Amino acid sequence: MRRFLWLLVASFAVSLVAAQQHRSSSVSSPCFQVGKPIIHQNLAVFPVRLIGDIPEGDYLTLKEAQKEGLVVISELPEGASVPYVLVENKADKPLLLLGGEIILGGKQDRIVEHDTIIPPKTKMKVKVYCVEPGRWTPSEHGEKFFAPMLVVAP
Repeated sequence: MRRFLWLLVASFAVSLVAAQQHRSSSVSSPCFQVGKPIIHQNLAVFPVRLIGDIPEGDYLTLKEAQKEGLVVISELPEGASVPYVLVENKADKPLLLLGGEIILGGKQDRIVEHDTIIPPKTKMKVKVYCVEPGRWTPSEHGEKFFAPMLVVAP
C-alpha cells in the first residue's frame, strides 16, 4: 500500500512539473511546487504551494447578482428534484456560487453543495443539499428562490 501511495504522489508531482514546462509563454498560469512530505504512521501529506500571483477574476457574487436582477434560481423545468436547482446567470460576467450559500424558497430550502462558477448568459443545473426535510410545497414566497445572505459549511 505504501509503495502505491508513493507512486501516486510521484506521478502527481511529475504531472505538475510537466504542466509547468509545457505551458505557453504567452499565457500566464500559476506555478506549483511540491514540498517535502509530512509523514505520520501510514499517512503522507505533500504540501503543494502556489508560486507567483493568483489570477484574479471578475465574478459576480450571488448577492450582487440578485440585487441587480441578474440571476434566476428555479426548480428544474422537467420537474423539481431535491438535489438540484436551475440557476440562470443573465449577467455579462461569471457568477460565483459559494459552497454553503443558502437559497430559500421553491419547494424546499437548499444549500449550494460546492463552489460553482456559472458562465455569463448561461443556465446550469447546480447540485444542492436539502436543509428542510419534510416540506415539498412552495413556501410563502411561492416557487421563487432568494438568498438570505447566509453561508454555512457544506
